[in-house]
Amino acid sequence: MLQKRKDKNVWFVAGLGLGALAGILLAPKSGRETRKVITTGVNEGFEHITALGRDTRKRVNNIMEFTKKSLARKKQKASAALDAARKVFKAAA
Repeated sequence: MLQKRKDKNVWFVAGLGLGALAGILLAPKSGRETRKVITTGVNEGFEHITALGRDTRKRVNNIMEFTKKSLARKKQKASAALDAARKVFKAAA
């Protein structure tokens, strides 16, 4: 049983070595180029997320302003209706 485990470990390490060798031999770009591509991608992703956050903040602020104005108009209409109702009740009394 112990021998089977050792055999599996040997094959695993051999597979890792072959995979690393294949990766080095078949890599389309050098390490420096690959790192530059990764850095550029991360920076572009960060800028994209920052822009999305900025746009979302603007949209939320617009919705809040619209809601505040709408509530203010409804409040004015309700106040006018209450004032009219008070006048009617005073006149009827």
